[in-house]
Amino acid sequence: MRVVSASVLASAIVLGAWACGTDAGDDGAPPDADDASTIDLAYCTRYCDAQANAGTLAGTRADCVRKCCGNRAGCAIPDGGLPPLRDGGDEPDASSDGGTCAIPCGAACCASGEACHAESGGPLACVKACAAGADCSTGCCAPATNEKGDPIGPYVCKPNDGKPYHCCNGVFTTCGADGIDVCCVSDAKDNQFCAKACDTNAQCGAGRCIGYTFGTLTTTCTGPTACGP
Repeated sequence: MRVVSASVLASAIVLGAWACGTDAGDDGAPPDADDASTIDLAYCTRYCDAQANAGTLAGTRADCVRKCCGNRAGCAIPDGGLPPLRDGGDEPDASSDGGTCAIPCGAACCASGEACHAESGGPLACVKACAAGADCSTGCCAPATNEKGDPIGPYVCKPNDGKPYHCCNGVFTTCGADGIDVCCVSDAKDNQFCAKACDTNAQCGAGRCIGYTFGTLTTTCTGPTACGP
């Protein structure tokens, strides 16, 4: 359950009264246009985040911030949009740093312990990061890829089904099951995954051509290099 701090709730109540047209006088109500220094983008973002976390936000966060800011100089929403929603309204959540997303992932912001990944041709999504297969329920830890399917890292949990940059653990999981030519390789941590063979970095898109140990039972590739992060 999210808890909104008392200070943020107090700000929300005060600003809520102001937004509804109640003149609270000099008892802490938001200043008018002649004293706009107290109300800035950070203030309005905290106010609207508090409403969002409390479930009382009417409309979108952006609408709320625009109404709060009014025509005050320096209080407009920047071209890059608002920072990710703050959990509790006061402090940024684990996925952000001072209101700026630490792990951006398309329209999302990944939390600590997650990484941004896209299946080839698919959308970006936050998935569990890993170092070895033991970190994953599937037993498969392999490099994350971008929208083009290039291995860019870091390592994330994936299926063990022989598809490109998924795993090839066990003698019955063969790479290239979907018709795409990939090789079963092992890295220094014994993560086994299906990778595209290469001779140069230019063949790997955003990835790079590096040395791996090539499997003998689940692939016909001989290596010694394949595309990795």
